[in-house]
Amino acid sequence: MRCRFASIHDKADQAALARFDARAARFFRALAEIDDSEALEADLRAVDDDFEFVGVGRRGSELRLDVRADAPARPCLERFAGLCPVGINVVTERGARPFESVQHEVRSVTGHELLNARVRAGITRGHLLDVVVYLTGSAGSSDIHAAHAAELAVEGCLGERVVDDWVSSITSAPLPKSGPIQLIQHNDELAKTFELKDLPKAVDRAVHGVHEALPAAPLCAEPLAAAPERRDWVMLEVESGDGECSAQADLLLASTFLPEMLKCFLQGSPFSSVRFSRQGERFAYLKYHATGGLTEKVSGRQRLEDALDAGLRARALGCVVGNGVGQGHCYVDLALGDIDLALAELTEIARRAGVPRESWILFCDSEWQREWVGVWEHTPSPFE
Repeated sequence: MRCRFASIHDKADQAALARFDARAARFFRALAEIDDSEALEADLRAVDDDFEFVGVGRRGSELRLDVRADAPARPCLERFAGLCPVGINVVTERGARPFESVQHEVRSVTGHELLNARVRAGITRGHLLDVVVYLTGSAGSSDIHAAHAAELAVEGCLGERVVDDWVSSITSAPLPKSGPIQLIQHNDELAKTFELKDLPKAVDRAVHGVHEALPAAPLCAEPLAAAPERRDWVMLEVESGDGECSAQADLLLASTFLPEMLKCFLQGSPFSSVRFSRQGERFAYLKYHATGGLTEKVSGRQRLEDALDAGLRARALGCVVGNGVGQGHCYVDLALGDIDLALAELTEIARRAGVPRESWILFCDSEWQREWVGVWEHTPSPFE
């Protein structure tokens, strides 16, 4: 079910949202009467099977409900939180907490101590961070209890939103014992680590470094005439038209001047636009059904992307950043500023260009994987 961009003209969309809202209302009525975690968890699953019940508690006169969802279900979770009645606070993500609180939580949940814990973090593909937590008593990557402790520790120190946007993996490793005989390999490895309590500062520096390497102005601010000369476009070939991203599963060839961004998306890695723009741009793409030979597809797509790029730039709403050709579809990759205004402009330009009924605007961000906007009023779902 799409939620954030559900069409007010689509009866199926509105009926699905009405059913969701009714289930949410039933849950909130039951919440005031049921004092049984298992029953509440079952009731919450009845609202949306992707929702995870974390806990419920009372703080003064306010009831606090902790609920989580994986990235694709987040728009529905945000709608659910917005439907809660007065007196109930729905917490959908936890922020960073003091290190002492994190220590206490990890100790009480897993039994692991964080006092001497060390951590190593490094930037990997797609501007993502790999984090390794060295714990006393950890048996390595196969130790599920230590892995849980490492995840709780990193999420507690950074906050869940930072982890979702920037962290690719969190693993645990044994902390080498100190003593008169120390292995050189362990010494070299530990030399790259730092105290766990310093992780927020280290991640802040890493994020700052990534953003400093990104354009200081929105991508659409660069003059159109200068773009081809100042940017290095890269061509990507996808083997057998079977990309890992299901929304572009038929992709054969793609070109872009943001290869790190596009590779991250096509490879199915966690995607957040904040890792590729310091100006709040959202990355999206227009997908439309295309027939004919390769030359015909490419020439038609070129005319369309020129119109899209010129129209978006004229209103400082975004620009074209790449394109692609698939077995049955063509793609135009976009960086969008004000999302609602940009979508309205995009659909208007695409309609004037005469794109087919099977044309959609979809999004690269993991949290908007299920969201889409039809170019035409009664465009069928791209996932059917």
